[in-house]
Amino acid sequence: DRMFKYIKKAFLFHWNLLALATGTAVGIISGRPDVVLPALLAGEVLYLGFLSSSKRFQDAVDAELKKMEEEIQLSSDQKLYRILATLNNQDRRRYQRLKNLCLELRRIADKVKSGAEAELAVISDVQLNNINRLLWMYLKLLYFKNALESFFAAINEEEIKARIDRTKKRLETMGPESEDTESEALRRKSLLDTLATSRRRLENYRISVDNYEFIGLELERMHSKIASLAEMGINRQDPDL
Repeated sequence: DRMFKYIKKAFLFHWNLLALATGTAVGIISGRPDVVLPALLAGEVLYLGFLSSSKRFQDAVDAELKKMEEEIQLSSDQKLYRILATLNNQDRRRYQRLKNLCLELRRIADKVKSGAEAELAVISDVQLNNINRLLWMYLKLLYFKNALESFFAAINEEEIKARIDRTKKRLETMGPESEDTESEALRRKSLLDTLATSRRRLENYRISVDNYEFIGLELERMHSKIASLAEMGINRQDPDL
């Protein structure tokens, strides 16, 4: 895998790609691709073999990849801290308790390893990746939950209902639309638009309430799912042990 990484990097080097494109074009234009292309292929194999086995080149590739990984990790950490900062104290502690539970279960699982498994992680990389992915989804659900709570704090459902009722009554007092004067037609149009907008706001509020309830159910489900995955590292041990 490491050697393939070096060969791939050497092959994608822009000067190498330019040389390959130029050599291929020369072979086709010269009318002797049967001579030029095999020679080009042989030269490419020699180039890849020499450069990919160079210690200096390998160190440079490793350093570049390490830097990229650190930047990705830094970006993920910054995103994590930004989301955590938006949560209320209760939800922040809720996330931290679940994360600590996973860490504690992993520590317990590592202690329950037999001698033959001493060099192997009890919780596989795939399992750890699944736990980490679910923890990230759990955190994002907490973020959406807090966003909806802020929305509910800013919106008054009763006020929207009262506005709808007031607008309806004003429209009723205007009489038939066919008898409207020009100014009355403008007022009716404004009232109708207010009524439609208020109804959309009320519908959006009710949808948000449904979403909030669903997020609460999903948080409970994911909590159980994450804890179950973490516990598998212990539960799948040999029964005699």
